[in-house]
Amino acid sequence: EGIATFLNNYLMQIAKERGLRGFKSYVLRQNNAMLNVFHKAGYQLKVTDISDMNIFELELYFEYKK
Repeated sequence: EGIATFLNNYLMQIAKERGLRGFKSYVLRQNNAMLNVFHKAGYQLKVTDISDMNIFELELYFEYKK
């Protein structure tokens, strides 16, 4: 497990403990490593391509497990 996966899991744990339903992240389109971290997190993702800004908006909600 890499540092990005560790930190993402930790942030998800904190968010759940504080009663959050999920969160959004903005990732550069070419940042495949970070995109993979979110894809393997175990939750369904809503991915929106914001092409004019060269980013993806990722929405992850804890109620929608894969």
